[in-house]
Amino acid sequence: MSRRILSAACLCLFALIAGATSAAPANAAEYGSFVLHNPSNTDIHYAVVWGDGDVEVFTLEVGAQNAHYVALDSNGEIPSPYIVFDCKGGDDDETWLSYDLDAYAVNDPYRGKDYSFVYSSNGVFVDLYEGEG
Repeated sequence: MSRRILSAACLCLFALIAGATSAAPANAAEYGSFVLHNPSNTDIHYAVVWGDGDVEVFTLEVGAQNAHYVALDSNGEIPSPYIVFDCKGGDDDETWLSYDLDAYAVNDPYRGKDYSFVYSSNGVFVDLYEGEG
């Protein structure tokens, strides 16, 4: 009698584990995402490219944040994101700075990898740093 109870308990436990395992893909991440923050007192103009895709130009307003994201492919991958921006303000010249960025696999694009634009102490140069500023 105790063998039947033990077997039934094992089958029940197996069914619970199998059900939890099959439910995991429903919660799998949908996007590759990074989030840009602008804690400065100046709007930031920049461009983003995903892999060899189109160039998209944006303005990040003072104190704002902007999530950039693309859908994950069937392998859970995305094209590498790339950012370009003018790193020197207050002149008519364009001094371009560019970086390859990392992204997190997420369901909510605003939970992507954080980056912040930060101005130098003299307020002339801007750079991009990991983390929320």
